[in-house]
Amino acid sequence: MKKKIAIVMLVVFGVLGSTVYAAPPMPEFKKPVKLIHDRLEENLTRAELATVLARLFELRSTEAASFEDTKAHWAVNNGAIPAVVEAKLMTGVSNKHFKPNEKVTLEQLLVALMKGFKVPIVGTAPMKTEPQELWDTSDWASPYVFTALNKGILTEVTSFRTEVKRKDVTTLVRMLANIDTAQRTADPLKTDVQISTDAATGQTNFLFTVRNTGSETLLLEYNTSQRFDLIIKDGTGSIVEHLSADQMFMQVLGEESLSPNETVTYDHQAKLERGKSYSVEFWITAKDNSARVIKQFTVQ
Repeated sequence: MKKKIAIVMLVVFGVLGSTVYAAPPMPEFKKPVKLIHDRLEENLTRAELATVLARLFELRSTEAASFEDTKAHWAVNNGAIPAVVEAKLMTGVSNKHFKPNEKVTLEQLLVALMKGFKVPIVGTAPMKTEPQELWDTSDWASPYVFTALNKGILTEVTSFRTEVKRKDVTTLVRMLANIDTAQRTADPLKTDVQISTDAATGQTNFLFTVRNTGSETLLLEYNTSQRFDLIIKDGTGSIVEHLSADQMFMQVLGEESLSPNETVTYDHQAKLERGKSYSVEFWITAKDNSARVIKQFTVQ
């Protein structure tokens, strides 16, 4: 069975901590943790991150530090650096150096925390395309960045190489610590997109398909008449279109059911420049569901 819906609605983003993060309201921690609570506006260092990770995940190590630049360092004396290296949450910048006082970037913080929380990686899709990068991130971090974007952990990010502040640790930990169990395992909702160009009109056509790959019927519940939203960005990361920006939607509850292997489709058209590269991010707005897809493409 297939359902087809074309609808324009509004999505509202919230911001926590720095403007890097777009966050929904988060519940309290499910477990007590010791987080940074002073000098919040200062940049986070690698030694400080190691200490947070060791405390957060209760890591211990019996091995001595092997880095030349961490001998007698306070983050070695408290066991943090050896513990995070042994747990493979962090590595040295080389076999001999850890650079404990070097500033931490968003992608470094994200990867370390996602490893610690054991967030499953969505895939290893490339994050770069010609002629410009759509996401400013390192190759080694791209699978984690791709997963964070697909799960809605991070949105509206222009660069993952940006240095983070001490306060950003708490923000990102709250997001990852409270990810629903369903998001840590395989999500039964799978989303795909087909993109084509109409030769007559020059418009780019998008067809988004959401499929229930599970064995049970899913009930999708909505707080408003909004059903989906999308954002299109150009090669510089600038937003070309936010589908529902400045639109209104009805404040009515709604629901749809998806039987096993049933699909629901949504279509959209956009006027984009031929020969240029873009990315599109699409998601449904049902409660407690994370059907989302991000795809890079070049208009033919």
